[in-house]
Amino acid sequence: MGDVIKNIRPLSIPDIKVPAGKIKLQKETLSISPKDLCSIGSHEETSKRPSADIHVRRAEVMKETVTNAVSNIKAKSSDNPKFITMLDDSKFDFGDITSYLTGEKGFNETPSNTDFNQTGYMKDLIGKLGTGARMQNVQDVSKLNGRIPSLAELKEEFKKLASDPQVPFEYIVDGCYARAHHMCETMMKDNINCGKMFVMIEDLYGGGMLTAKNKFMNAEWWYHVAPITFAKDSKTEKIEGYIIDPSMADHPLKAEEWIGMMRSKDLKIKVDITRAPQFGPVESDGENQTFEESLTATADTMKEYSKALKEIKDEYYAHHPEEIPPKISIT
Repeated sequence: MGDVIKNIRPLSIPDIKVPAGKIKLQKETLSISPKDLCSIGSHEETSKRPSADIHVRRAEVMKETVTNAVSNIKAKSSDNPKFITMLDDSKFDFGDITSYLTGEKGFNETPSNTDFNQTGYMKDLIGKLGTGARMQNVQDVSKLNGRIPSLAELKEEFKKLASDPQVPFEYIVDGCYARAHHMCETMMKDNINCGKMFVMIEDLYGGGMLTAKNKFMNAEWWYHVAPITFAKDSKTEKIEGYIIDPSMADHPLKAEEWIGMMRSKDLKIKVDITRAPQFGPVESDGENQTFEESLTATADTMKEYSKALKEIKDEYYAHHPEEIPPKISIT
């Protein structure tokens, strides 16, 4: 690489003057029907969201990689104007940049194991997930932000969360970050402890995806997130971690069960355990400091996706009228 760069010379780029009013910019739009969302899982975003779409993440990684590479070059060139002729593979480590962008240099707090043994829980989880799974970014969630419910109480809380009309649980192609945030808000109001578990694929450019489906759509994700809460099993008196994700199941799941539902056997994954304020994956969105900072994005996302889900359902039931669920009358 060094020999190639030695031959690079500065380019002189002439100024180009464009007469005013000669160029008209037009915004390109894609015409996407509700059923298209089922297959491609893409949409026009009105604000920055931690999208689970693999193409969005790949574009972000490439953009951030180039930005960091340019910053690296500028920093070195300012110290040594002739550095461009000295650059070689040992000084320009592309691997270091990509490892930073993919979360290798995120946070890693040592659990205090205050209210339960988080260290033991994580070790046990990775053991159950087997080869190809590892913990990545970890926050200390062992100092719980609410009470420890019994498993029976947690099942009742799950029913309450799953029946929330504000949350489009069946719109699985995106929005897990908003659903998780909204559920955590409710759980905290009910004084039930909660954090979040993120699962990411190890390789963005091959090796598979996390997958899920329902009768309305199929989804492929580079990551998925849901609340995690720690409840006590009344029979064993043991505190266990449970995932609350009505988009995947109709009851609380142990983390290994939840991950197993969306992970193929040989898919390599990494797992983050964070406190409730974390909105998107640390590796792509950085660390969130407050829970409140993401509430507006949460509400906007759920409103938009509720509308999209309604359109998808209307079209689906137009072709499958026999599956229209009966209306529930309240007396």
